[in-house]
Amino acid sequence: MYAPIDNVLPNQNGKSILIADTIFADAAFLVNHFLSKSIKNKDGNVILISFTSNYTQYESIQKKMGNNLKLYKDTEKLNFIDANLISTEKNNISLDALYTRIKNILGETSFESTTLILDDITHLVYIEYPMNEILDFEYKCRNICKKYNCDLVVKIHKDVCETSDADSISINHKQLLNYLINSYEYIIEINELESGYTDDIQGQLSFARGVSCTQYDFNPRLYHYKINENPAFSKFYAKGLIEGTI
Repeated sequence: MYAPIDNVLPNQNGKSILIADTIFADAAFLVNHFLSKSIKNKDGNVILISFTSNYTQYESIQKKMGNNLKLYKDTEKLNFIDANLISTEKNNISLDALYTRIKNILGETSFESTTLILDDITHLVYIEYPMNEILDFEYKCRNICKKYNCDLVVKIHKDVCETSDADSISINHKQLLNYLINSYEYIIEINELESGYTDDIQGQLSFARGVSCTQYDFNPRLYHYKINENPAFSKFYAKGLIEGTI
């Protein structure tokens, strides 16, 4: 038997959730799950900041999930911010400007709850944005979400593209990853299968309590998964249930 995605992942309810994936085990389906779940909340809205994907990519997947993003944008339930062009150069988007937009939206919204999604913060390391500014931006986002009791979902890669462990990108990436892992209430990790890809299973998901989590009765979970074209119909199996997987 398999479990549906809603039975596997947590209800946000003012929580901070870190999604850590790999280059070969992408967690985009989880970002779309949290986007869909949050946007369907009649009393809530979403601030989606995309560092890597364009609006059309989300729109295409959300359409398969039964969501009309244009309608949600028109009613301000979805605030989409394209941060692909973020840069330290003049006349480009900066993290300071990005945070100001987040703060203004939260200060002016009439919705009872808000979900802030940062997808994918690894991009800031790739473009060699100053690490102190990345850490400051994330810290301010986390604090303002606590102030307004918002949900915060952040995605980061656990690995980086073929770089030396000694180069600045790898060093900054490890610093950011360790910092985030020690700052969030819940950690969702996506990995490739230890036994390799199979037709029935694509990867492995672990769901753990983070350092800052106060839900002390929380039990860690481990699943194998198969992604559906519509992420809402992705299937999750207890590890070892599918023959030939580890």
